Amino acid sequence: MLDGNAENRGLLRQSRDRKGCSAKKGFMRKWILSLALALTSVLSFAQVSPEVKEEQHRATVTIVMKGKTEGAGCSATAIAEHVLLTAEHCDIPDGVVYLNQTEAPFIHPLEVSDRIFDKQDHMLLVLPQVSFKHTIPYDPNNYVPLKKGDHYYLWGNPGLIPDQYREGYVTGSFTPPKDSLEADVQSPFALISGPVVGGDSGSAIFTSDGHLAGVLTWGIFGGSFAGIYPLAFTTDQLNEAKGMGNFVYIPDTRPISKVTVLPTPVSVIQSAESAEIYLEMIVLMFAVFLLIYAKNFMADTVRTLIKISVESAKYLRRVKITLK
Repeated sequence: MLDGNAENRGLLRQSRDRKGCSAKKGFMRKWILSLALALTSVLSFAQVSPEVKEEQHRATVTIVMKGKTEGAGCSATAIAEHVLLTAEHCDIPDGVVYLNQTEAPFIHPLEVSDRIFDKQDHMLLVLPQVSFKHTIPYDPNNYVPLKKGDHYYLWGNPGLIPDQYREGYVTGSFTPPKDSLEADVQSPFALISGPVVGGDSGSAIFTSDGHLAGVLTWGIFGGSFAGIYPLAFTTDQLNEAKGMGNFVYIPDTRPISKVTVLPTPVSVIQSAESAEIYLEMIVLMFAVFLLIYAKNFMADTVRTLIKISVESAKYLRRVKITLK
């Protein structure tokens, strides 16, 4: 009996050990499965790399359009070496823009050689006089517009304050009344959470995976929300702007004159001061000479006039006596 009971107790212990091992294995399976699902979820949500974001940031510029003393401006993004993408309502009345300047007077005006529109309040500006080192890719054939719930981010220049980063979500869509728009557009636009203010117009809108999704157009409800129309440029329009159509950009090969201003030695300064003193003395002496000459000339002239008067009087007296 004792041996049988011991055997039974050994079997029971082995059974419990097996159950414990099975429970542990089940827990490990669940934990590994949960971890795999979490990793899959993270990997499925593509994130833009810091390098791509920095390139997008560097491709964003401020443009001023109202002349040398007025500070009306917008944001724009370089999409090619000589091409900026911005909003159509950022009008260019003088045909020139000023880049990345926040205070008047504005310098280095750049001529806009061409403007291309997509009828969605978007505009391509062609600037042959400047070469952008940082650009973002844009392919009309692979463009995907934003939809409700999508995450976005942007760099803007509100009130000409540069490099202001914001992000948010697409809240829905809205079709504004046609008579309330400055641009010739009549289609729904995606509403995004703000805030946005004047100067942000033209900012590129990027998706969470770094793709160009639109251009900031209208702010509504005091800038609490903003609207963006989907991009509608064709490949031909983009090629035309890039100079891949019926013309090419010819770089300016004229020589540039450079003037180097060196510091003036003290001896040269002293010599210049001495020369200036001598010149002043010469001018003063010449002025005195002129005064003396004028005085003598006036004296001679007065004496001559007096002599002529006296002779004339004598002549008239003789004529009068003769007549008598």
